[in-house]
Amino acid sequence: MDEFVINAASPAIVTNQGLEQAVSFFSEQTCRHLLVLADPYMVQIGLADALKKLAGTKLSVTLFSDFQGEPKIGPTQKAVDLARAAGADAVLGIGGGSALDMAKIVKTCLNGGQDVSHYLMQANPLPENRDVLCVVIPTTAGTGSEASGTNIITLENGHKGWVWGPQTKPDLVILDPGLTVSLPPDLTAWTGMDALVHAFEAATNHYTHPGAQLYAHEALRICRTSLPLAVQVPESLSVRRDMLLASYYAGRAIDMVSCSIAHALSHALASLGPIHHGLATALGFEASLPFVVAADTNNMRSAARAFGVFHLADLPDIVSGFMTELNISRALPPAFADKTADDLLAVLLAEEMQPMRQACRVWAEEADLASFAATLFDPERAAA
Repeated sequence: MDEFVINAASPAIVTNQGLEQAVSFFSEQTCRHLLVLADPYMVQIGLADALKKLAGTKLSVTLFSDFQGEPKIGPTQKAVDLARAAGADAVLGIGGGSALDMAKIVKTCLNGGQDVSHYLMQANPLPENRDVLCVVIPTTAGTGSEASGTNIITLENGHKGWVWGPQTKPDLVILDPGLTVSLPPDLTAWTGMDALVHAFEAATNHYTHPGAQLYAHEALRICRTSLPLAVQVPESLSVRRDMLLASYYAGRAIDMVSCSIAHALSHALASLGPIHHGLATALGFEASLPFVVAADTNNMRSAARAFGVFHLADLPDIVSGFMTELNISRALPPAFADKTADDLLAVLLAEEMQPMRQACRVWAEEADLASFAATLFDPERAAA
């Protein structure tokens, strides 16, 4: 019998009082100086000000929101430097996956007394101490960063790097559906597809096991019914709560067994130009799914059933229809106008992409990767 570990995740609270819960947690832990990493939009709508008001005299609050898109090594190091200057003993990440990943990396650097580059790509062991505490509050339902020990960061050469390990996980996860209601329909669809792909890849890849599948299958079930509703009825707190749970469950699943080929395509696209991670992942999933399901494994059939599909061969067409129902355009952003499928293939063959490539249940040869890239850059597909 194969052995596997259902690893412990950070405690998670589902609440409609996310900010209050965060301040209460830090106060109970006698923290005094809080660094807040918040998406710029969260600052615009007054969330940071509300947090400072709640903190009152209990916590001094330092805000960092000078970042956009996926975390980059420069802004992340600036956040570390700011936290050190402020004497931060607590870190709060609030926003999408970028804010959460940055918060976890900053917390790790503070606990280890090192800069970001020290921990990239497992160059050095992560610190075991937890003197600096971290809470994360996702305001999108998709990345699963709140449940994962993997943190994406863009390197100086534009390629993707990682800081990963259980030591990076937050000390508390707060799921507040009210903070996701303002997410526009396109971002709701893109981030939801990210959760769906996390779940499918975790349930079917080379490293999958029953522990990961427990969470992944539930995430797939939720996404099939709740993601269209989240797009169509954005004010529904119950639907928003369900999608936060789907994201969290899928995040726990990939934390155990990794992502696979669709995420290799997603990260490769992001290395070529600015594109939302959820959109890139959805496009990569659709392009590679016929190849993946051709392996026709028991795990794939089980995952398809969790998504409500009882004939595995039908899954690619049903996923495409699902994406159309969510109004997801197949076109790459204008920034990709001067890029080609060959450019994408070159990134897919880079060393940092190989772990996700190897996780795929069936090995994708270079010709297969070239086929995926050609599909993503097909102008007829984009125009459909």
